[in-house]
Amino acid sequence: MGDCAWNKKAADVELTPAALDAWTIYCRSQSQWNIGMSGATGLRYEGLEAGARMAGVDVSPRVFGLVQLLEAKRLSIWAEERAAAEEAAKRKSK
Repeated sequence: MGDCAWNKKAADVELTPAALDAWTIYCRSQSQWNIGMSGATGLRYEGLEAGARMAGVDVSPRVFGLVQLLEAKRLSIWAEERAAAEEAAKRKSK
């Protein structure tokens, strides 16, 4: 299932073919994050396309939508982590 470090934790997970393609693209695109002043803002889709092509994965609209879901979830997790870190820093400074 792709080359993500998370694969070791999810070895027994079964994915549909479209989900497996999306996971493969997502895992191979971890160097493709756009970074702004407050952290990652999203994936560079042209990089996703190149990574998919090199991995031999066809990017159907369904697969691309699944990659976008993974992207959105990752961004949400990072936002939660930033908010928690900021809150902890505020409590510590009081």
